[in-house]
Amino acid sequence: MEVNFELYKVFYHAAQKLSYTKAAEALFISQSAVSQNIKLLEEQLDVQLFVRSGKGVKLTIEGEALYAHVEKAYNLLKSGEQYMDSIRSLSSGLVRIGASDTINKYFLLDPLKTFHEKHPNIRIKINNRPSPVSLRLVESGEIDLGVINLDPEKSYSDLKIVPLGSFRNVFIAPIAWKNDLEGLRSANSLSDHALISLEEKSTTRRIFDRYLLDNGLELSPEFEFGSMDLIVEMTRIGMGIGFVAQAAAQSAIDAGEVFILDIKEPIPTVEIGLISNPKIPMNLAAKAFSETLLERISESYIMQS
Repeated sequence: MEVNFELYKVFYHAAQKLSYTKAAEALFISQSAVSQNIKLLEEQLDVQLFVRSGKGVKLTIEGEALYAHVEKAYNLLKSGEQYMDSIRSLSSGLVRIGASDTINKYFLLDPLKTFHEKHPNIRIKINNRPSPVSLRLVESGEIDLGVINLDPEKSYSDLKIVPLGSFRNVFIAPIAWKNDLEGLRSANSLSDHALISLEEKSTTRRIFDRYLLDNGLELSPEFEFGSMDLIVEMTRIGMGIGFVAQAAAQSAIDAGEVFILDIKEPIPTVEIGLISNPKIPMNLAAKAFSETLLERISESYIMQS
């Protein structure tokens, strides 16, 4: 048996206030409408729910039993409505973002801080993964947004892409090697030294490998890491020549610990994009973060290229 929820709603207010008049006032309907709805509910349930009592009504034993259930259900529904209201007002919610170590550290920290200050009750979950993994998570709907390095040879036709900026990639060497390496012009001249790069699964590494191939460069990384910060550290202590985003090495450059090699073969920048899946509705928290990110970009938060 299915009963119209509106009948239960009328019953709830009448049972709570023990008055058809007060129930009518709470529901903005007439007293006769309350009486008719209660009568219809009693007919459908085949029980008497109220009896007259002075100027009001009181519940029968069956009415008390029903009210115990309806009260719980009604309060749960009201709680759900209130939660939806809080989400709409961005006083709660969750945004799931995928981004690599480098993007998190050198691109997203400022927008994340700004967003948290504006919406302190929205939870932020960062899936700290390489760009190809973040791409798959966006496609599957496991995360709402990805801030990734864009592969120029990959099609993103099924996704929404918003360009954000770029990372400039450079070769860096320990400052102690500066006199020996400063005159080198071709990347092939670096073959006598160990090369330190990101792991093959990263977009930056794939772009780097294509750069070597396109320029006929015969270099092969001897050390591979999942973090650009580790590449900078390995370079700083003299383990080899690193290939990194300049932003990751800038502190070490400024401190005079490493220097940028002036290589004649133009090194491609890595474009950064905000990706989302248009086939999956984006929640309000994710939309708000996207807006904050784009606002920060428009206010000049763009990486040097």
